[in-house]
Amino acid sequence: MYKRWGAQVMSFHEKFIYNASKFVEVKSVEADFKYTKDLILKAISRITTIKINPSDVDIYTHGSYPNDTNIFFPSNLEVCVELKVPEFEYQISREYYISHDLPYGPREFRDDLYEAMRQVTAENEARTQLKAPECTKYAKCIVLEKYKNLKHSVEILPCVSFKMVEINGIDQIQVGKTFQGVLFFDESLVTAKNQFFHYIATFPKVHQRNGQLKDEKTAGNFKQMVRLFKTIKYIAMREGEYNDTLSFYTRGYFIECLLFNVPSAIYRGETQEQVFLKILNYLRHVNLRNFVCQNMVWYLFGEAKEFWNERDAEKLIKAIRIMYEETDPDRTTLA
Repeated sequence: MYKRWGAQVMSFHEKFIYNASKFVEVKSVEADFKYTKDLILKAISRITTIKINPSDVDIYTHGSYPNDTNIFFPSNLEVCVELKVPEFEYQISREYYISHDLPYGPREFRDDLYEAMRQVTAENEARTQLKAPECTKYAKCIVLEKYKNLKHSVEILPCVSFKMVEINGIDQIQVGKTFQGVLFFDESLVTAKNQFFHYIATFPKVHQRNGQLKDEKTAGNFKQMVRLFKTIKYIAMREGEYNDTLSFYTRGYFIECLLFNVPSAIYRGETQEQVFLKILNYLRHVNLRNFVCQNMVWYLFGEAKEFWNERDAEKLIKAIRIMYEETDPDRTTLA
């Protein structure tokens, strides 16, 4: 059945929507995570700055794969290495960057883990005579490049645990509620004019839990629509004229948060296309300003480096609409 947008008749083929929104099981993720976790644990045992026991760290995947929002087009595997420091508490505010007085924090842990991982990978390569995945330190993560033993590039995020307490803050948070989160270091925030170290707070476990609850409330349509929007965005970047506007500025995390703010009632519909159109129409007309991140701690739009902005969100919504208008209704494949 065709839908009508203004005077123009259009529709996605139902098979295209199915292919673009279906859950994609990637069996290599489990093996890649095990390989990476074993490597990280060996590296942690080599850190000499402080003594870290295996029980002191929590190693887990985050991002699209554990959230079941990965799509047909492959992405990096993201792994958190959370150092469980003694209780560190911070009162919630509108500030995204947090300072702390821990003697051993996110920066020290990142640098030590990187050096230890380089040592371990070099030793593995010498012992086995097999080239190990290249280990590289970036501004806020350590990357293991895809190579033989790894089917994915792996982004390792060294971080330390902390607890945030809400006292007077954001409208949608209950007063007195606490959030278990992590702090990580971003080298790009350090400039010649600003030598103070501020750390970025994020809440991967809260994000994942809230997404699961939203999916249950919408009978599975939430994650299905996240996958559909992410797939259309990827195709728009590859086949349309949107490379400059739909790259970093529309990360999968942002798309997931955007759709998290759409009321659950809108996810009800007879067909996937009806649900998609209801969501798109809602996003075209709603005021985005007060949208929150899926962790429900931060607002989605802000001035900080890691935040999104309304202008780029509107570009995404427009690009999705144009893709809907211009995609051949007989198209069934994604590639």
